[in-house]
Amino acid sequence: MKLVSDIMRLSGRDLRDSVLSILTEEWPLSAREIYKRVSKDYKINVTYQGVHKAVRHLEETGLLTRKDNLYRLDDGCLELNEFIHYLWLCIMRSSPYISFK
Repeated sequence: MKLVSDIMRLSGRDLRDSVLSILTEEWPLSAREIYKRVSKDYKINVTYQGVHKAVRHLEETGLLTRKDNLYRLDDGCLELNEFIHYLWLCIMRSSPYISFK
């Protein structure tokens, strides 16, 4: 299995990570809506063209899907995210150094 960081070059990683993070919270979004969120919430100085290029790259790598010019995380990516969250909870619960109260 390829990791997100294996697929993407390091130079655009922060931007692409931000796009992925945005789409875990709200979807589907247009490229313009993603651009507005990246600029406002993540304070990344980037053009709309730069965001659109990152979104297309994520779509080409299979991490995003597009329907009617709206983007969302691919279903496989969502399932992987849920699995990772489940593993994290299992690890945290079994750690003797962390208590859940």
